Amino acid sequence: MNEIRRQKDATDRAMVHDLKAGRASDAVEKMDSKGYIKEHATTQDVQKAVARNVIDDLKEGKSSIGLAGKRADVDAINREARALARSEGVLKGPDASFTTQRSADAREIEKPFAAGDRVMTLKNDRDLGVKNGQTWTVERAEAGRLTMKQDASDRRITIDQSSYKAIDHAYSSTVHKAQGVTVDRAHVAHSTTMTDRSSAYVGCSRHRESMTYNCTADQRGGLAADMSRVRDKDSATDYQRADAITRDVSAEIARARSAVDAVAPPGPQREHEPQREHEPQREHEPQREHEPQREHGPGQEREREPVQPADSDQSRADYNPDFYDRYR
Repeated sequence: MNEIRRQKDATDRAMVHDLKAGRASDAVEKMDSKGYIKEHATTQDVQKAVARNVIDDLKEGKSSIGLAGKRADVDAINREARALARSEGVLKGPDASFTTQRSADAREIEKPFAAGDRVMTLKNDRDLGVKNGQTWTVERAEAGRLTMKQDASDRRITIDQSSYKAIDHAYSSTVHKAQGVTVDRAHVAHSTTMTDRSSAYVGCSRHRESMTYNCTADQRGGLAADMSRVRDKDSATDYQRADAITRDVSAEIARARSAVDAVAPPGPQREHEPQREHEPQREHEPQREHEPQREHGPGQEREREPVQPADSDQSRADYNPDFYDRYR
């Protein structure tokens, strides 16, 4: 599927085709001709410019989002943009506290939300009818409870922090998380270390009307090279597999511990307690003479070597440009 339907402008469609085909130099020339490339002195200036652009768009009634490769950049843009939204009247009414949690193994963070706030849902939930990566606008904010309207539809939902915490502010997002997003205007923050051919394609194809591509003066000369970089797809697969293994192992350990706690409180095994006749040693797993008696209760799993989880937001996705076209 080669037809580009999201972008309204012919030059923008050609630019997206160039990025998809790996012709980064041609794409950069087209971005230059449209005035999309913006140079800044520092990374902090890039973040502030992206935040400023997003809030200006929202004040014009346009849907907008900032995009970055690193989670730290996204958080900085979100903080800056929300401060502007509050000071310039985009947000209405007082802030209400809502406990957020980006993933099951992430720490919980209380964040302020108010009517007018931009929100992204980060986990699929069939009961609520929400999907990972969808964007919303808060219409009513109460402590631990938000009513939100989905972008480009009249659908409204109410979420309670007791049952759904997987949200964050959506003035900015990682490129990876924004794969299914479409907005009127998008503003990309370049990262020399995170940008590659696939992320450049995704980041520069989220808009319908226009975009900006923000970089430092030091990064400007290397844009085409960064956008041409091809990542090792195996490494992305490894990150995803490690994430899945970590979740599975954690779930198994939690179930085993719950089963033990339900039978008897955990306690040390008495040294003189003989092996129970009705609980024979497994034939294929004999007790080794040199193996000391385990201190945990019977039936409890031995603690496994934990798998180091990958940061799903900063890991390199196994990008496939043809796959992204399904989101158009």
